[in-house]
Amino acid sequence: MESLLESDKTDIEMDLEDSESPERELQQMPKHIVLPLIIRHVILSSFQLQFYGLNSVASNLSELTNTPNKNLPSSELAELLHLGSAAKEFDYEEEVQVVTTAVDDDDDDEIEGLILDTSKSTVSKQPPQYTTHFVTHHHSACLTASFSLDGKYIATGSADKSIKLVDVSRIKLMKSDGESGIKPVIRTYYGNSSPITDVQFHPNNRILASCSSPELGSGMSTSYIHLYDLHSTSKNNVKSIKCADSVVASFAFHPSGDFLVAGGDNGIRMWDVKRGILVGGVPGVEGENINCVRYATQGNVFAACTSSGNISFHDTLSGTTLNTIKKAHSGYSVSTIKFSKNGRYLLSVGRDSKGRLWDLNIGKCVREYEGATIKNNNVGITFASNEDFVVSSDETNGTVVCWDTRTGDLLRKFTGHTDKIRTIASSPTDSAFMTCCDDFRAPMHTRSLLKKNKKI
Repeated sequence: MESLLESDKTDIEMDLEDSESPERELQQMPKHIVLPLIIRHVILSSFQLQFYGLNSVASNLSELTNTPNKNLPSSELAELLHLGSAAKEFDYEEEVQVVTTAVDDDDDDEIEGLILDTSKSTVSKQPPQYTTHFVTHHHSACLTASFSLDGKYIATGSADKSIKLVDVSRIKLMKSDGESGIKPVIRTYYGNSSPITDVQFHPNNRILASCSSPELGSGMSTSYIHLYDLHSTSKNNVKSIKCADSVVASFAFHPSGDFLVAGGDNGIRMWDVKRGILVGGVPGVEGENINCVRYATQGNVFAACTSSGNISFHDTLSGTTLNTIKKAHSGYSVSTIKFSKNGRYLLSVGRDSKGRLWDLNIGKCVREYEGATIKNNNVGITFASNEDFVVSSDETNGTVVCWDTRTGDLLRKFTGHTDKIRTIASSPTDSAFMTCCDDFRAPMHTRSLLKKNKKI
């Protein structure tokens, strides 16, 4: 029997040809946006087939595409097709701006970003000067922070079970206005029953999400991922995903925003964000204690690091383990991971007191960042200032440690905190980062020459 993929032309293709106008160039979305949409609609196709009672066909589709086969009949795909068909009847002349988390594909289908040339020596950059422009305070240890993808907001989470939302534009006004009375914290969310372990913004920049972890000795074994509508005037407009029998330490949104992965003391699970349902567990890491999960910007893969010292890479579609760096930090627990913008490199930090940069094209560590003591606590590591620098912390004295990304040279240590720094979050748009510390404080540090403000 002739395959549909091998036929000369389908009715759909003929309709598209007839509808194209010679005066209007056909516009296309870039590949890194289209692929996640394909993944979502393959899964929705399986749900739609189940809705029609075609369970065996849905099972064959899941097996063929290596996607999760869940008994979740849904008419969502038919609803989306109806909306798309209705929209096609209108002729929109206005330009549609696509917001994405990655750089658009160029003619060579490559994304710009960090590139290390190991064939020649590189001179380190001058040590950067950072200025503390704003500090937000919690009533207990500040554990986590994250910037929105457009760089307009920061969220901080604390052991006091609260989340603060900070407007970056107000911080910038403070820079030029001194003690102006401007208050960058625009909202504080309460109501969590446990300390906040991670905060992330949805790719559409309209939703803030957090996960909370039950305290030791509380007798609780269930975590929640809460989603807050930033455009709502009510602080109580919250949707929750219940993660039963799992203490969630970290989670990440897929760049499409349709799915998220959550990791904790019981491996990794994948969730459908819109429907708030569990898609499935990720094979190969069942029972592992996951410290951090993150997607590559292109959305085709996500990575996880574990207390057992491994870093694993998983296919976005099926969750299948693609590769594992075993004993990535000499067998010590790996605290945090961070993909470079172009997805070629992965930054990690472990309790061997080292940061490491992995070239994923060759599967090897190409740089080490030494000079900070990290033995007993999970700490953060990230790129800063357009990936020119790597920043982490020293658990013994509360200092921020800065290295040259390309050479691995230690450039500076910044003081200012009085306790352990838990997380460092870097702005995607500005040369700035925020540190979260056990001293209850979360300062924002910006590269600046202003003399009014205190330098660290």
